[in-house]
Amino acid sequence: MQSATLNLTEQLVQKRLERVNRNKPVTKKQLIEAMRQTLARMEAARQLGEHRFSYAKAIRGLCALKHAPLVTEWAEEDAAYVRALNATSTPGQYLVPTIQGDAIVSQLAQLMTARAAGCRIWPCAKIQEFTVPAAIANAPQFVWMAMNSRQTPTDPNFGQLSFDLKLAQALILMPVQLFRDAVPQWDTILEDDFALGLAEAEDQAMHASSTLANAPTALMAQVGISVINAANGAASGGNLLYGDLLALLQKVVDLKVRSPLAWFMAGRTLTRVLSLQDAQSRPLLIPTYSAPAENIGPAAGYSLLGWPVFLSTSISTTEAVGSGTNQSHAILTNPKSIHIAESGDVSLEASTDFALESADVAIRIGHRVSFAYSPSAAICVLQGIN
Repeated sequence: MQSATLNLTEQLVQKRLERVNRNKPVTKKQLIEAMRQTLARMEAARQLGEHRFSYAKAIRGLCALKHAPLVTEWAEEDAAYVRALNATSTPGQYLVPTIQGDAIVSQLAQLMTARAAGCRIWPCAKIQEFTVPAAIANAPQFVWMAMNSRQTPTDPNFGQLSFDLKLAQALILMPVQLFRDAVPQWDTILEDDFALGLAEAEDQAMHASSTLANAPTALMAQVGISVINAANGAASGGNLLYGDLLALLQKVVDLKVRSPLAWFMAGRTLTRVLSLQDAQSRPLLIPTYSAPAENIGPAAGYSLLGWPVFLSTSISTTEAVGSGTNQSHAILTNPKSIHIAESGDVSLEASTDFALESADVAIRIGHRVSFAYSPSAAICVLQGIN
């Protein structure tokens, strides 16, 4: 079982590297370093022993409660383990303990582009809908007054952000045999894979060209964002120009968007920027140092006009502006203008009935989030990039 666990670990680590590196080839050095980190976390989990939450034991217990135990001799113990968890309003569904839910949610900060860039997080534990005050645009207007003169008040410059948490849920099948023989360290692998899948779901929803069904509001669907077209503002966009990047930067300055800023773009757009030079024939992209152990997040390892670049395969390259086709967009903004509200908990449910014929156990895991953007004008978009 030990060699099987190592083989599975290597496969999942390689898959994780490929996904977070946006499907770029994984080098042997990267794989060895990532494996070292994963095995170190697995060993730490083993040292914690029975005090650490066990996904394998919880999944066996969920099946035992449904009178379909995966391991008969452990059924009663596993069922008691699950009964100690908090149940959700959905029958048969339980909440992962906070400390282990945090182990998944905390990884989103390294894997999801907006979180990695430093967006604002609003905790919404046990709350479905949430409203907070927010500035609409500029600061209050000050005017120079003569002594003893009367001033006309202006409208308050505040609005509100409303969050309605949406459920991101995965349904996966895993061999029953794994849960009969699984060693405790395997729980670490499940944490990593759940976190990566959830980060990808958030990225897909936020960077979609339009809001996905039943998902939080996509950034490009937000009312009031600032948009300019590529190819010096051509009606149908066009090939990316150095002047387009300067125009977007000028838009940010005109709107008084505060630093720090961050770029979000598709990998194809990055290759377009790689071919550009400034007026002194200098490359625009400047490599930023990142140690091999750290270079597995969504950052591209470059800065553009002084600000870091974050890549996402969820930014489409098949958009259309005017008569243009197969186009994409790039975003320059202060990440604090992106707001993510999250429930903070992770739900878990299991069943053996779903795939009885294939000897698999169905696992459903979920997390609730919502997006908002304020001030929306601070989200500056260059669209129509060929």
